[in-house]
Amino acid sequence: MIHKFSKSYANMWTFKENLTADNENLVKHNDRLYQIYKEQPERKFCKICHGTEKRWQFHSHGVTYFCCDTCGHINGSHEDTEEYCRMLYENDDGCFGNTYEDSEKARYLQRVETIYLPKVKFMKEVLTNSMGGGV
Repeated sequence: MIHKFSKSYANMWTFKENLTADNENLVKHNDRLYQIYKEQPERKFCKICHGTEKRWQFHSHGVTYFCCDTCGHINGSHEDTEEYCRMLYENDDGCFGNTYEDSEKARYLQRVETIYLPKVKFMKEVLTNSMGGGV
């Protein structure tokens, strides 16, 4: 039996260097995002299937999350309102939303080659081997 857990981590530091260099500011920024998220209306239904029954819940960074009993999706306890999404992706002072700007396209394509495509290849191999055939 072959045991393989993931791709090489050799090139990953290129994408993660700012996480250590700017950790304090990133934590403050995330705390601000959590606070804004908690000000959004409470979620009444599962985001995926609109189910109302909760299997279990947990709390992280002051936010409650729950598992939908119908489909198993993990939902945040507040709605992803249009205002909240706009703030995340358009009005974020360059911390998060700039990931999707044209100026970041080269770094995005580099992440695709280094992270996302190897992960897809790995998952296809694992699923093919575990199912004894093609995926």
